[in-house]
Order: sequence, then structure tokens, then C-alpha cells
Amino acid sequence: TLFGSPTIMIQGDPLTINRFQIRAFLFRLAAQAEPVTRDQLTQLFWPDVDDARARRHLTQLLSHVRRVLPLPKLLLQTPSHVQLNQAQIWSDVVAFKQLLAESEHASGLAQPQTAELALELYGGPFLDGISTPDLPEYELWLETERAWLERRYLELLAAHTLALMDEAAFAPALELSRRHLAIDELAEDAHRRLIACYAAVGERSTALRQYEHCVDLLQRELDVAPMAETVALHQAVLRGAPWAELSSFVLPAALQPVGQQSTTVNATAALLPAPNDHLPHEPLPIIGRRTELAALAELLTDPQNRLITIVGVGGMGKSRLALAAAHEQRDLGNFPDGIYFVALVALTEPNQIVPAILRALQLSVAIGSGQSRTPLAQLLDFLREKRLLLLLDNFEHLLDGADVVVQIERAAPGVHLLVTSRKVLGVHGEQLFPLNELPYPQTDPPDAMATNGDDTTAAVAYPAVQLFLQSAQRSTPRFHLTTENQAAVVRICQLVGGMPLALELAASWVTMLSAAEIGVEIAGSLDFLEAEIHDLPTRHQSVRALLDVVWQQLNAAERAIFTRFAIFQGGFTRQAVHEVAGASLHTLRSLTTNLLIHYDETHGRYSSHELLRTYGVEQLTAQPSVYREMQERHGRYYCTLLQQLAPELKGERQQVAFAELAAEQANLQAAWTWAVVEMRLALLEQAIAGMGHLYAWMGNQSDGTRIFETLVQRLDVQVGNPANQSADAPAEQRNADAAQGRTYRLLAEGLAWLAHFTLMAGQVDQAEVQLQHSFALLDQAAALGVDCRGQRAQALLHWGHLERPHDLPAAVQAYTQSRELYAQLDLAWDHAYATSWLGEAQHLIGQQEAAIALLTEARSAFAILGDQRNVARVLATIADSYLLDRADLHAAEETAAASLQLWRASGDQLGIANTAVILAYAHCWLNRPDL
Repeated sequence: TLFGSPTIMIQGDPLTINRFQIRAFLFRLAAQAEPVTRDQLTQLFWPDVDDARARRHLTQLLSHVRRVLPLPKLLLQTPSHVQLNQAQIWSDVVAFKQLLAESEHASGLAQPQTAELALELYGGPFLDGISTPDLPEYELWLETERAWLERRYLELLAAHTLALMDEAAFAPALELSRRHLAIDELAEDAHRRLIACYAAVGERSTALRQYEHCVDLLQRELDVAPMAETVALHQAVLRGAPWAELSSFVLPAALQPVGQQSTTVNATAALLPAPNDHLPHEPLPIIGRRTELAALAELLTDPQNRLITIVGVGGMGKSRLALAAAHEQRDLGNFPDGIYFVALVALTEPNQIVPAILRALQLSVAIGSGQSRTPLAQLLDFLREKRLLLLLDNFEHLLDGADVVVQIERAAPGVHLLVTSRKVLGVHGEQLFPLNELPYPQTDPPDAMATNGDDTTAAVAYPAVQLFLQSAQRSTPRFHLTTENQAAVVRICQLVGGMPLALELAASWVTMLSAAEIGVEIAGSLDFLEAEIHDLPTRHQSVRALLDVVWQQLNAAERAIFTRFAIFQGGFTRQAVHEVAGASLHTLRSLTTNLLIHYDETHGRYSSHELLRTYGVEQLTAQPSVYREMQERHGRYYCTLLQQLAPELKGERQQVAFAELAAEQANLQAAWTWAVVEMRLALLEQAIAGMGHLYAWMGNQSDGTRIFETLVQRLDVQVGNPANQSADAPAEQRNADAAQGRTYRLLAEGLAWLAHFTLMAGQVDQAEVQLQHSFALLDQAAALGVDCRGQRAQALLHWGHLERPHDLPAAVQAYTQSRELYAQLDLAWDHAYATSWLGEAQHLIGQQEAAIALLTEARSAFAILGDQRNVARVLATIADSYLLDRADLHAAEETAAASLQLWRASGDQLGIANTAVILAYAHCWLNRPDL
């Protein structure tokens, strides 16, 4: 027996086992009829030991167990599982679970004999008095199992008490109510049953004292008042109401008894319980869904939206949200005929939907030759005048049965349907309610955290972090967010993309691993995200199992496109996914509707949840030929995009082009890395200018450095390899020389850009070496007949930047040479850019007249090209020139104001700040400090 203090009996005699580990092992096996996996057992007893050693320990323990057990064949083993021989043993817990299952299959928990047998088996808390602090995983299993069994016992106790009260068996009902309150003294429904029973047997004063005790208890422990039905029951007892009235506050609404002559659904023997009794218990408050709950509440009370489908990928908390919304509606009393939960997950055929709804409603229907109406017709007859809410949970695998929902909606205008599904039902009148991940910090650490390293409040403000903490504290109450672990917790939230289920599974590991270690394991494999949580369905025991179900529910076309989507990083546009993955608009719509991908209307981009993308990457890399094709198409598309948009960064569409490229950073970097690794020189030549200008504009020194370091290191190897540098025939030699020259030129351009980002980091000496190397390579390329004027002009521009802080004449010379080369090439923007920097250098030297002339020329050129950003920069420099020696303060004021207006339009905060300072000086010297 495992209920209460556990005992082990062999043929009627107690079996003494001194070694606690063996007793604990037998208790675990005896708690279920099914085999237990060896992996589960090693995790329970040796969680900190590697797999090989843990299995050796298990083998030794099994040997000890066999020696302790006096009867042969009590212990059954396979290479993967262990169990006790159910033909030779009896366990009260296994018997209790079997009786529960029989009761549920027999029209609910109202079968008197079955209920009484099950209640007799419960002799107290599961393994009462047993605690295993030295075995944290075993302790977690023990507490979870103990809580689950107690909850099921109390549910059964309440149901059987109601059945006894309905039969006017008040004495045993009194005893069961007292037993219920001895375990859960805050169960207000049990207090009501006890009050009603006392009143029914004439103990009115005792009933009133019980009410006062209930009120005091609720106030003291929960700081709440009793529910409305409890207060109403008290008033009925005060006025001496008969049982017929008292029963309305505790008993389900009784229908006519079923007899041999009463065979329709309106003459059922089942009791239709009160609205409070039909929803599964909410184990914990829902986190981070306040907005969604408010929106659902509004929809559920709208008569125009009677079919609402909460749709989303598995693990997002659809069922939990639906239950929370249903509990709110129940508490508000919005559905007077009840709210009913219908579990569909175990069904395999659409024709099982109607029987499942009937079971949830606890209705009997007539079948056989004497009945011409179908169960669906009888169900519709019953629902026709009702005002109730049906919660249909997990509909996605029964979509062919969606017509049942439609018929209920049409036949019963007072019935609302709340459906959870991974796929839309696709029927008329369906109101979709998409459910996505919980909000989580997008940066690491969050911005607010970065400003105060000793504060964790910014991280805790995110619902994903809150859920992780709540879940972690269930197994490790002392786990808290600290300044030491907050970055790791944020990283976990990012890795799982805010998916509630994944957060709970990840948090279950805090008994063994630190938050940082959990993050490392998640990044290494999806398989880490699994746990044995008793009250979770099997498909939710691991993220992989959940994603496997998602995969199985896709058709062939959806699987192919879903796999190809994985090549994208950070989202994608419709054009990109069409050209790279070949996705049709129809397939996009299907995957978007079912939330396998998400469409952001504001930015016109699609994205998929990070765990879905990770799963897709596994499917993609398992098909090497498809993977190579996707890499090729992805790389070509984004290198071409850089080539197409680079010129637009210099013109009137620069803000649009910049926004488009900035949104594609992850894809651009992936395409760039692929092209570098594969040495796709032609694609790199297309992409390099756009890549450099993008990251220079962003001021992203770290990424810019990394991107161009990758290129330079790879090309250095290529340039140093003479394998393809010789040829026999003159024509082949010329081709080889041209190819080698282009490689030199590309490496030189990469070095020039690398020097730009190195200078941003203040590493002047290193930038000088890089630029000198760039010039040497350009000389070599030119000697091989390759035109390098554009690349040389760019390198000279960067050389001017390098010289400017300490040798202005040298900077002027470099800018001048760069400007002349761009003039030869007739590159208007580049010429204007070099001119602007030459003007700035002249300004710094003190040649204001020459500076203003050059800057004015550059401003005019930029204005013609539509480059408002550089117009703003040049105007600010002109204004600064006017300020020098206070030569023309009014011109300085006017020019700085024009620059500031342009900076504000572009949103460039650094430009705004610098120009505002210039304007402030002008105002001050004009004796207008108030401006």
C-alpha cells in the first residue's frame, strides 16, 4: 500500500527492507501499472552522474532488488524498461487509478460502487512521511504524484458527495464533506455541501455555525468574502427553507430520470451539474496574458462572435488561456446554463466529437431501433434553448468534423463555442484569435537592465521571465532572479522564443543545472527540452514531441516550404520567400493562418518562431542536396539585394533602402558568410559595397569588423595559394592574371572597409597597416591589368580619415586624390562625398573660403542626388565654418537650423545632437540664449 504510510506485504506478512534506496525504487515501480523506462529511473536516482555510470548503478540496484524480493518473477526487465509483475502484485495506487479510469469511461464519476471502492482505497497522502531531500528528482516526482492523487481524490469525493445528497443520503454525505474539508479547509463548495446537509437533517444551528466558520476562514486565510451562492445558501438556512430550495445551491440541476419509456436526451438520468463544476482546475495563475484575456472576454460576450478559435502552434498555452477565460466567464455568471470543457485530444475520428460533447454535458441519448433521431440531432435539441459555453480543446486533428460546430452554432443561438486548435477550422463565422509567444527581452541584457546592472526589475517585467521564475520556483523555491543569473535567464527566454511550454520544461532543470548551463544545453539540442511532468499530456513532455506533431499535420507541400523557410534568419519578405524557397501565395496563407509563420503587416515581413525554425533547420540539413540548393539561392538573392540597394543608400530613397537592409541583417550576414566560405568571388564583388555602406551608416563597429575580418582572412588564404596562378597558354595566362587581379582588388577593398571599422574602434596603428596592405594589393591588381581606380579612391578616403587627427595636410592630399579618381570615373555621389571631406579638412586647417566653396559644391551635388542625410552633414559643417571667428553668425544660424531640420526628419540622433550644439553657439553669440 502506498497511500498513507507505505507498507510492503508478501503473502500477508510484512517485508522488511532496511535499505531506503531499494524501498524508494519499489515505491516508484508500484505507483503505476505501466513499465518505467531505465532512463527515467537513472534520472530519479542518479541525476548528476553520466549515462554510462548511471546505468551501471541501476544494474547493481536491480540485482539487490531481486535478492530482496522473496518471490521469483516479481521484477520484469527489458533492455529499456523495468516494471513489477502486475499478475503477482497489488498496489492500492494502481487500483485507485484503474477505478478512476473506469468511472470516467462510465459517464463520469457518479457510479456509486466504483466511487466508493476508489474512496476506500485512499488511506492518506501518497507515501505519507516519505521525504527524499538527497534525491531532488525523486522528491520532485513524489510531490507531483502526491498532489495529483490528492486532487483526483478530492474531485471524486465531491462528485460522490453530490450523488449521495441527490439520493437524500445526508449522513454519509456529511461524513464525506467533513473528510473533504479535513484535507482542503478552503474548499468553499465543500463548506456549502456541509451547510446544506446539516440544514437538511434539522441541525440548523450547526449549519449556521459552519457558515460563520467558513466566512472567518476565507477572510483570515484568503482575505476574501464568500461566493454569492454561499451567501444565498446561508439566507435560505436562516429562513428555514426546505431541502428542495437548499439543493439548488449545491446540487446540479436535476433532469427527469431515465426510464425505459424515457429515451430522449431531454429525459436523461445524468445530472447537469452547476456551471462551477465543469471546468478543470486551474493549477496556477496564468502569466502574461492579461491583454489576451481582456480581448477574449469581449469576444465571448459579443452575440455576433459565437465561434472563437484560439489558434497557434503547440506549446503557446492555448488550452490554459481558454480555461482562464472560461473561469472568468463562470465567475461573472455570463452563461447561466453552464460552461463545459470538452477534451478532444484523445479522439481519433471526427465521429467521436458528438459523443465527447455528450459526455462533457453528462447526457444520455437514445439509440437503437426505436429511436429515429441521431445523437447529433438529440444534442441539438438539448442545446437549442440553452445559454452556455462549450470549450472544445485540441480540435486540430478533427477538422473533418468541423461541421458539428457549424450545426451547433446554427441550431443553438444561445450557445457560444470556444475552440483551441493548431489549425483553423475554416468554417463560416469563425472568429480567429491568434496566440503567439510571451513577450521576452529582445536584447541581452535588456536596455533598462544595461543602465542599472544591479537591478533585475527590467528583466522581471517580461512575462516570459516571470513564467520561467514561477516554474523554477515550483521545484526549487529558493531560485530567484539575481544580477548574476539574469543574463542567462534572458538568454533562455530568447532561445525558446518565449514559448510557455518550453520555458516550463527548461525551468524544470534548475534542480540540476544553473541557468547558464540550461542555456548552453538548449542551444546545443532541442532534445534537452523535455521533462516528466505528470499532469502534462505526452505530447507536451518535450518540445521535440510537440514539434513532431506539428510536422505530421503538414501536407507534403507545406512540409517542403516549411523546411525551406529554415534557411532564412530573422524573418523574410514575400518576394524573398518566393524567389528563394518557391513558396506560393496559397501556401504562405495556409502556414500564416495556422501561425506556423507570422506576418507583420507594419513591416511587411514574415517570421517563424525560433524553435520552429530550429526544427526546420534539422529537417533541412537532413536533406543535403536541398540544403545546398537553398544556401545557393539564399546567398545569391541577398548578395544581389545588396548590389541593388547600395546605390539607393546614396539617393532620395535612402531611408527606405536602409530600413529594408537593416531589417535583413541576419539574412545578409548569413549570405555573406556562405559566399565567403564558398569563395563566391563574383557574388562578394556584388555585395561588398552595400555591406560596407550599410554597417558604416549604422555605426556598427563590432559587426562591421567581424564581417570584413572574415572576408580578409579567407581571401588571404586564397591569395597565398598559387594553385590557380599558372597556365600554359597565353590566353589562359591572361585569364588567370585577370582572376588573380580581381581577387587582389576584392581583398584590397575588404581591407579598406576593415580599416574604416578599425578606425572607429580607435585602433589607428592597425588601421594604417590594413590600408598599406590594401594599397599594395591594388598596385598588384593594376599590374595585372585590372581597373582599381574606384577601390583606390575609397582607400584614399579612409587614409584621409586616418591622417586627419594628426596631419591635416596629408589628409587634404588623400582627399584630393580620392576626389580626382572619382571624377575620372564619373561617380557623382562618391565625388561629392570626397569633396565634402576635403571641405571639412580645409575648414579644420582654417581655409574657410575654400572650405565653404567645397562644402557648397558637395551640398548641391547631394541635393541633386536626393541624399538628404549628407546634405544635413555638409550644412552642419558649413554652419561651423561660419561660426569660426564669428564671421557670419546669421548665416551660421540659418544653415545650422536647416541642417537640424533634415537630421530630425532622418531620425539620426547623433546628427541632431551635434548640430544642436552648433545652433546653440550661434544663438548664444547672437545674444539669444533663450532660443
